[in-house]
Amino acid sequence: MATRWGICSAGKISHDFTVALRTLAPENHKIVAVAARDVKHAEEFAKKHNIPRVYGSYDELAKDPDMDVVYIGTIHPYHLATGKLFMKSKKNVLIEKPLAMNLREVQELISAAQDNSVFLMEAIWTRFFPVTVEVRRLLEQGEVGDVQMVRADLGAPLTHIPRLAERKLGGGALLDLGIYCLQFIFTVFNGERPESIQATGHCIDTGVDGTAVLVLKFSGNRLAICTCSITMMLTCDAVITGTKGTIKIPDHMWCPTSLEVNGKEMQFPLPEASMPLNFTNSTGLRYEAEEVRQCLLKGLKESPGMPWAHSSLIAEVLDEARRQLGVTYDQDNIHGFPVRGQCDDAFETVNADNVFSASHTATVPIAAARDLRYLLYDVNPPEGFNLRRDVYIRMASLVKTLRKEGDDWVLVLPPWGRLYHWQSSNIHQMRIPWGEFFSLTSLQVNVPVVEFEEFIAENGGPFIDQVLVLQNYAEGWTDGKWEEKVDERPCIDKLMYSKDKQGYYSPPEEHHSDTRRSMVFAKHLRLIGDDFRAKYLNSSDDRDFTIYSEDWTRMKAKLGSAKGGPYLGVHLRRKDFIWGHREDVPSLKGAVKKIRSLMKKHKLEKVFVATDADEEESKELRRLLPDMVRFEPSTEDLELFKDGGVAIIDQWICAHARYFIGTSVSTFSFRIHEEREILGFDPKATYNRFCGDNEKECEQPTHWKIVY
Repeated sequence: MATRWGICSAGKISHDFTVALRTLAPENHKIVAVAARDVKHAEEFAKKHNIPRVYGSYDELAKDPDMDVVYIGTIHPYHLATGKLFMKSKKNVLIEKPLAMNLREVQELISAAQDNSVFLMEAIWTRFFPVTVEVRRLLEQGEVGDVQMVRADLGAPLTHIPRLAERKLGGGALLDLGIYCLQFIFTVFNGERPESIQATGHCIDTGVDGTAVLVLKFSGNRLAICTCSITMMLTCDAVITGTKGTIKIPDHMWCPTSLEVNGKEMQFPLPEASMPLNFTNSTGLRYEAEEVRQCLLKGLKESPGMPWAHSSLIAEVLDEARRQLGVTYDQDNIHGFPVRGQCDDAFETVNADNVFSASHTATVPIAAARDLRYLLYDVNPPEGFNLRRDVYIRMASLVKTLRKEGDDWVLVLPPWGRLYHWQSSNIHQMRIPWGEFFSLTSLQVNVPVVEFEEFIAENGGPFIDQVLVLQNYAEGWTDGKWEEKVDERPCIDKLMYSKDKQGYYSPPEEHHSDTRRSMVFAKHLRLIGDDFRAKYLNSSDDRDFTIYSEDWTRMKAKLGSAKGGPYLGVHLRRKDFIWGHREDVPSLKGAVKKIRSLMKKHKLEKVFVATDADEEESKELRRLLPDMVRFEPSTEDLELFKDGGVAIIDQWICAHARYFIGTSVSTFSFRIHEEREILGFDPKATYNRFCGDNEKECEQPTHWKIVY
């Protein structure tokens, strides 16, 4: 009977895995379903590979009863959530390498496999290539005597690929390439724990490791060296040196087809592919698929060739190497407990002799942290991107207060969905995590937060035991005197939440300053904005006196210290603001007249405009202001950054202008005011807004002052 496969994610590696499966006997392996977050991608994938069932969500695939095992080909930041989703549905899983982002997540996946009595294997395909099988045989027979040294190198210039270079995508040389070198080392040393590890290297400007060199010392003074890089081409080979000779994989050590044993060459050709592949030697993925089938037939829950102990050991070494290099990901923060600083921290030379001692723990299991309570909050559907950030500030302030009262509260971040102002209808913008737009590391410094999907993965569902509704006082505001007060009263309106059979509620389908300051934009979005400033606006932090600290708690710029780039920053809100016939919104001619006046007054030759104007108004604005500069993303940029990311890039560029003018009562402009206040601009250069053409009185925005 054939092993029935489900494919999770319709990306490049899933394509190659599917092609590789087709090189095996059809009576042994059968692909029965595919799922992707965008059902169109899943449909295209199914059509190309002749797969009968298609799903537009991973949840649907998990509920498919006619399936033996799921191949998870998502990028690794999603491995924990997707792996636990399928295992809780009693599905066996083969998860792409690395198994997870860190040791804590690896342990959570292993625990999920044990709790649900399912098979779990990390898809390190190299382990099952014929070359690797032969290396094991040669070592067991003592072909090269006692092993004294192992060296493995893997590197190529790959920083142009987002998933390898971007921190939010789990980029970096160690997790993507170094893992191949480490798995080879632990293959040779049969999973033995090293006595010490020392790591050195350098990072790229996105905050991930560009090149890393690891030296592992094993018992008996045996050594192993792992070198990996996404910035330079390396030899991509591996060598085992013993007392009687050497074994060498001369090239493609991660997917080898040749071997040299004491100078003698051996070839292990792969079968031909039925269609073009995305990666080198991908038909070799067939060997790990066959390993899974054999394990399932034997009733095994883990593979002898890639046991859980090896996955845990590799993750632990990767954690320690990143710790020494100063590389962290959002996943390293356990609800407010950061593991280490950022990659741009000063490199600390570490004598790691005690790394694997009983007293050293690279990461902390979440269960060992504290007994946590979670606060989930709902948002009114009409609220826009910037107003929802206001809501977050209030919710985070509430969590801060609750934590002061003694309970360990964590704020659950509701995923972003399609908003009214996100007009790009041709890209998927549903259930977007906060990490796409904001630095979770910075948010964590202020209050503990967790993505909604991670919360679901860890807790099995939103088990809500109490619901609070923010409402007005029924009697209204009686005496005209303002005061802040909070009372617990019955709900005025009928509660939208109802209790289930277990008694849980089911949902329908100085604090303010710190919280606002902690909302640091994601670094990759800031870098895009900085590059744009440098290229088109002759603006840089050094020249503009807008030096930014990655640690928001250290940002205490004196007002007036920031000079800003030699351009005027403009936010011109249109669409629903003009449709409502607002008196305080100018016509395009009125706005351009004001812009020209400000440029002349402040001796500025360039103007950057952020606007939601439609196509017709954009053309008219360009005619009236031909020298304006705008950030206009490509289709690929939109797909990667989403409308929310583009909005942040616009705000970041406006925040660095010599002088800024925005739109009346627009939360988009308010957010720019706040960024400029944090950077240290003179309030007179920040709190300005356009006046309506016929507006008799034009009150300017209120100065938001930071309370440190």
